[in-house]
Amino acid sequence: MPALTHSAELLVPAAADFATVTLNNPWDMADNSDVYPLLWTHNLAAATATGGVMTGTPRDTDPHFWAHFPQIARTTTTLDNPFNPIDANRFTKVSFYMWLPETMTVGSTNGRIMWHLGGESVAQFDVSYSEAPIFPVYPGWHHYTVDLKAITQTSLLAGQRWSGPWAGQVSGIRIDPSLGAALPFKIGWIRLVDGSDQTSKLSTPLVKTAALRVASDKYAKDLAVTTLARQADGSFDFGNLPPDTYKVAPLSDEDYTLAVRGAAWNMASVNDFNWASRSGWVNEGISNGKFQGATANADPYLLMDIPGDKPVDASKYRYMRIKMDVSSVPAQEAGLLVWWGSKPADFSGGNSGFIPIQVGEKEYVIDMGSKAGWAGMIKALRIDPLNGPNAGSGVTVKISSVRLTKTATSELEAVTYLADTVRVNPPPQVTLLAPSFFSGNDYARTVLGRSWDMKDTFSTPNYANLLNADFVKSIPDLGLTGNFFRGVSQPAAGGATEGDPAVFFTFQQNAKPIDASRFRLMRVRMYVPFDSADQNELTVGAVARLSWKETDFNSFVTYDMPLLPGLRDIWVDMPKVRVEGNTGVWGAELIRYLRIDPFEFRPSRPFYLGGASLHTLPTVSSVLPLSISLAGHPNAKFTVRVYIDDVEVQKTQDLRTGLAGLDVALGSVSAGQHTLKVCAEDGLNQGCTTLAVPFVRTNDAAAVSTTDAESLFAWVEALAPGLLKPNGEASGDIAGFYARCYAQSGQCIAVKDNRTYYFDGKALVDFGSSSPLIAQAKAAGF
Repeated sequence: MPALTHSAELLVPAAADFATVTLNNPWDMADNSDVYPLLWTHNLAAATATGGVMTGTPRDTDPHFWAHFPQIARTTTTLDNPFNPIDANRFTKVSFYMWLPETMTVGSTNGRIMWHLGGESVAQFDVSYSEAPIFPVYPGWHHYTVDLKAITQTSLLAGQRWSGPWAGQVSGIRIDPSLGAALPFKIGWIRLVDGSDQTSKLSTPLVKTAALRVASDKYAKDLAVTTLARQADGSFDFGNLPPDTYKVAPLSDEDYTLAVRGAAWNMASVNDFNWASRSGWVNEGISNGKFQGATANADPYLLMDIPGDKPVDASKYRYMRIKMDVSSVPAQEAGLLVWWGSKPADFSGGNSGFIPIQVGEKEYVIDMGSKAGWAGMIKALRIDPLNGPNAGSGVTVKISSVRLTKTATSELEAVTYLADTVRVNPPPQVTLLAPSFFSGNDYARTVLGRSWDMKDTFSTPNYANLLNADFVKSIPDLGLTGNFFRGVSQPAAGGATEGDPAVFFTFQQNAKPIDASRFRLMRVRMYVPFDSADQNELTVGAVARLSWKETDFNSFVTYDMPLLPGLRDIWVDMPKVRVEGNTGVWGAELIRYLRIDPFEFRPSRPFYLGGASLHTLPTVSSVLPLSISLAGHPNAKFTVRVYIDDVEVQKTQDLRTGLAGLDVALGSVSAGQHTLKVCAEDGLNQGCTTLAVPFVRTNDAAAVSTTDAESLFAWVEALAPGLLKPNGEASGDIAGFYARCYAQSGQCIAVKDNRTYYFDGKALVDFGSSSPLIAQAKAAGF
């Protein structure tokens, strides 16, 4: 366990969190991949994430944000937008950093966490929610943590929804930043951490340190992120915090506001109070480090802010110290009175008794520990500066500070940051570039001899229920250029619910049907204009479907695939797809018809297809070539381990951040399908990624002759005129490959162990077995 030494950057391992471990994409708000793109799911008019900050714009008084959106009932999960349930038995604490505008009033709104338990039917899906107790939220940046495992139904308020505890498999989790208030908000990061992870701890030789104030410069200079309490073993747990570099200031436990609340009640802002619940004042506000207001009724009062997860331990903090100035003492004035309670806004725990007051400034020290009822955990504090029949006679009251301390005479502690900084170390992130979904052979290219590239009519043999269709070179809505098929659906006929547009990739393909036992990874690049902020779009048709037939008399249709905004590659593993009626699977059949229904809208609407392909699983022989990208601490040296069927087969050391290529020998790996996992370690953390589909090992390892390789290279050049420049470059042995490289375009095509590869200047792509490609090249006369 690292220790504070006053002279170094200390590395603390980041605790395991769901998004990093399971999704391989932490909710760090680095880009829009951290925001589920259907804005209606968040009830937002706009949302963007960039540079570590997600910004949300509400569309009404119920804004929320799904960190992990549940799978919609009766829909198809696609490889490009996979659904991963949350292991709620492991990941039990949610922690996030959120900003709300300074214009909000403390106490006027609350935050809430909700989770979704999933549901097979739409009816089940719509009611499978549970809520956590509401918690106060504040203007500016603040750190919030909720222990989800500790929440029970009995802890909720009347009317809160409860479908089950945080346990087992949970489908989704959302944050409601401001209940009942249309406030813009920002989120810096979200972590759903393993509550039992004890790796992110820091020790200190400073025995008097009871807490650490933790600050970062990421959002503002010296901005306090949180205050960490000393654990029973003397350490400080950074597990709720994301990777970053933090400054730390040791604190004693003398003052509740600094050691526990994290900020003194020093009248720097109205955040010191539950401002929305004040009463009996006129012209009240905060100015020059003081609360000031004039009394307006016989019972003026202020509620101090006590965060719901940071109550006052009455056995430790017994002295209430209020520095107050009153302009006059009215006749029959009883004096200052403090109330408290064990629940928010409940002051039935007891009171201090009347404390006589005097004109001018004075610190009133109240021994709360001597009062009946001052016990347990205090969650509500109310100060009544004056009490009496004339208390509301316009007396000016100024309050400079309020303190809760262990002793009656201590001074407010200075906050001094150490020379040490603490870096929560980011776990290595491994991105698998190859093999990929594209790695296997493509049916259109290898069997039909032409790609579904949307250049001409070969790409779409047939279509149905379109008003018009054409091949175009741009999508004006998106400012994109390329090759696209543009179709416009016909409107629904009377009584029909949709216009039923369809584009066929194969139609009565009897000569060269699709061998479904080989070709299974379907990709469709598509754009449909629709309003992602309008939930009605989904219910009236913003869904696509794939359909196929073996003969003219049977048909299989997938469950709905909800559309996502923009031009996207939809990837579907066809044997795993859910089919309407649960009849028929993609398996040993010969498929003669394959089509996509781009949407199900009633009115006429356009759509664009930017290409399609149908691939085999990635297939290799004696060597599995890997292309990976590594990210993490800039000075880290990584050890990369490759696992096949969860058995380690290779270890490579001393790799750095950036791209890396590995050749994994498969000597003892049997022929057939296998799983692939790649993990990187940096001495503190481990990060892993998996290939979402199996790869296939074959025994087809015969070397490609140079004659066959030359035929293959020439055929590829002819298929892509102008892409590989200049044509006809000399071939030769390069790093174990027989390759032809193109000086002008910076690309290469190569063969090795009866595999064909393409290098685009950055990454190596495996195009599958060379044998069928060579056969096509020779059939074409090369």
